[in-house]
Order: sequence, then structure tokens, then C-alpha cells
Amino acid sequence: MLAFEKTWLLEKFQSILWKAEFWKTSFYKVLKRHNFQKDFYLLGSEPDYLDVDYHLYKVLGNLRSKYDIACHRETAKGCITLRLSVSYVNNTFGKKLLLNSSEMVISIDKSQISLMLLPYSKMVANFPLDEYFVVENIITDFCQEWFLSPHKELINFQEYREKLDEDEKYLTDKSIQIALSSIKTIYKSFGGKDEDFSKGYLFSTVRIGDRKELILHRDFLDDPQFFISLLQKK
Repeated sequence: MLAFEKTWLLEKFQSILWKAEFWKTSFYKVLKRHNFQKDFYLLGSEPDYLDVDYHLYKVLGNLRSKYDIACHRETAKGCITLRLSVSYVNNTFGKKLLLNSSEMVISIDKSQISLMLLPYSKMVANFPLDEYFVVENIITDFCQEWFLSPHKELINFQEYREKLDEDEKYLTDKSIQIALSSIKTIYKSFGGKDEDFSKGYLFSTVRIGDRKELILHRDFLDDPQFFISLLQKK
């Protein structure tokens, strides 16, 4: 249950991350940095779209080994779609959960390569097949923008994930019971009702006025006063 609750908390926090403006602005900035004149490569002949798919899928595989991303490949008649998905929540099998994720969609057909960033931008950037090295540079550059630039929202998420990892290691059955009992006792002393108190392992939720408050058990054990202060402000 601890792992399930941690995933739920991360998905909740992750939804804030996906709304950050830097995803869209980074995409446009990277697109402007690359074109055929700037990223010139001499090709022997016009590549087949299957060759382009093979090359770009290898690129995505290399990026997957370097960054916290997931790659998917879908095929249809005359068209191949590669999806580069960014998700920071893992399930127990170590695979990426792609709920509420950001993804770069790379569509390859017999005439062109198309790039799109979802869900942030409906703009499609199109490239002829012989510019697949330009597309490779855009994808690689964009991953560097995602993971190596100090975006505040990304840093906040990473710090929150590390905190939950530490909370999971810190909490024991005994400390969880102490937190639950203490939170409930304090809550009821301020007039709280049993039906407005929900218990968990990493956290509990209580209704204060017209809102629900999430109380992390580790935070409560470190400083119970913050919970009392919340109740006093209702």
C-alpha cells in the first residue's frame, strides 16, 4: 500500500508539472535552433522511410538508456509512429506509467517526418525524409532541455519524489499507528468527525472547513504543530 500511495501522490504532483509553460517554450526554442542549413549532412541517396524509422528508433533507445523516458513504436500501412514519453512514475515492475505524460510524437511516412509535442502544442513541424539527422538533433536537444536545464517545476518534482522515497523508508508499522492515532485524536479535539477522516499509510486526509487537507505522516511526526495550526485557521 505504501508504494500505491506514493504513486498516487506522485501522479497528483505530476499533473502540476505537465501544466508548466516551459514544455511548450522549450519545444519552440529547440525547433528554431535546428534546420537543414545549420545541421547539414551529406547523404548518398534519398533514404527509405523504413531506414529513417530504424535510425530514429535507435536514437530513442539510446535516449531511453540515458534519461527517465519511455519509447513506443506503432506501425500502420505506409506509416510508422514513434512516441517519446516523459513520465516520472514507475509501477512495481519498473515500467513507466504513461498517465498524464508529456510525449513527442514522431510520424514517419513515405514522404516526410512530422514532429508534434502533446498535449502542449497542436503545431506540427514537417521535415523531408533526408533531414532525419536534423530530426535526431531536435529530439536529442529537446531531451537535454527537459532534463539538464534547471527548470523550477522539474526540480520541485524531483525533490518531492526524493522526499517520498525517504518517507517510505522512514515509516514503520508502529510509527504509522502513532501518527494515525495522534492525528485522529487532535482532529476530533477540534470538532472533527470520523467520516471526515481517512487514514492511509504514507498520509491521512481530513476535512477542514470546505476543503480536504492531506497530512503526510512523516511531516506530522516531525512537527505535529503544523497540523494544529491548520485546524486553528479553519
